[in-house]
Amino acid sequence: MHSKSLVVLGAYQHLKHPSEVSKHLHIPMPTLSNIHRELERNGYLTKKVDGIDRRRHIIQVTEKGQKVFDLCTFTICKAFDEKQTTLTTKNQNSLLECIAKLLDIIDSEDQHDSRAKMSSCNKINKAEKSRVELR
Repeated sequence: MHSKSLVVLGAYQHLKHPSEVSKHLHIPMPTLSNIHRELERNGYLTKKVDGIDRRRHIIQVTEKGQKVFDLCTFTICKAFDEKQTTLTTKNQNSLLECIAKLLDIIDSEDQHDSRAKMSSCNKINKAEKSRVELR
């Protein structure tokens, strides 16, 4: 799976409309449409007509899509964990602090869209917990 496809699949876990994903990820709609078609063709996403606005579609991650997303993110985290163990504890902590700051910047850009916002602290805690569990 391409990294862009993985990011889009992850975004659809929290956002339900292509226009929201396009805006959140700063991906042009034509590019998103191509990625979306690939994900749907592979059985990772489904779409249905929005009951409120029939011109829009609601996108859902399928069970297969969730499994692939979880496997890919686990594999990436495991590879990252293996590489970052060559860093000192001080450098590992600095790296986590930098990642937390970047996530705070992203979160501050998304404050207007509460559905898209995820707590940076939760992300870092999950990443740190995964890192510890992999050891």
